[in-house]
Amino acid sequence: MKAGVDYLFLGDALGGRPPEPDMYDHDGHVRYDALAETPRFRAGLDRLREAASQRRVAMMCSEEDPADCHRRLLVTRALLNDDPACLVTHIRGDGSVIGEADMSRTIDPYPQGCLLEEEPRWRSARSVSPNTQQRVSSRT
Repeated sequence: MKAGVDYLFLGDALGGRPPEPDMYDHDGHVRYDALAETPRFRAGLDRLREAASQRRVAMMCSEEDPADCHRRLLVTRALLNDDPACLVTHIRGDGSVIGEADMSRTIDPYPQGCLLEEEPRWRSARSVSPNTQQRVSSRT
């Protein structure tokens, strides 16, 4: 902690690629609805909230664009479902910052819905199953 920065790995609890095959739908998308209800994920959210209550927290992954990232589509949504007053800000690769409230006004927060579905599917923006070809992360 020389630089005043701590590191807490939560990828096993809050990561966007769970190891269980039943967490993926038939198209290879992660079923966020199922993942968000797991004890592992809920415990990860609790650890994240605890850390955030003590200091400023930056949650990171390899995806630069929050519009398609599990940090926004899964973790932020779960945080806001539990506490609508939770403040989430996204830092872009160029250093610009956008708040979740502003993102939600400019980007459909639930873009995966279909008019024929009773409820929109809550799942990853793209297929990330280990059995499908991976897309290169967005620009950095």
